[in-house]
Amino acid sequence: MKVSLRCGIPITEEDLQHPGGFWHWVLQHNVPVTIVEGVKKAGALLTAGYAAIAIPCVNAGYRTPHDEYGTTIGKPSLIPDLKHFATQGRQVNIGFRLYRSLERNSHPV
Repeated sequence: MKVSLRCGIPITEEDLQHPGGFWHWVLQHNVPVTIVEGVKKAGALLTAGYAAIAIPCVNAGYRTPHDEYGTTIGKPSLIPDLKHFATQGRQVNIGFRLYRSLERNSHPV
C-alpha cells in the first residue's frame, strides 16, 4: 500500500484481515493522518499515499455542549470518530480550503 510505503511502517496481511483493516493499522501504529473537508480530497490523498480522513465541513470535527436554551455549557471536544486518532505522538495535518474573505458567499481559493 502507498500509505505504508510513504510512512515506512509495514502493513501485514494480519493487519488487513483485522475487522478494522487499514484503519486498525493506522490506529495501532500511530500513522500520520490528514483531516480534510470532503471525500474527494481524502480519496486523492489516499491515492497519493497519505492516510486521510474526510469530514463534511470545517466545523464537523468537534461538538460544543449547549443547554436547552442554546447557551454553551462546556468546552468543545472532538467527535468520537476523530478522538481515536488524537494519540500521543501522532502527526495530524489539517487540510481545509482557504477563503479569500469572510463574506458568506465567498469562493474557495
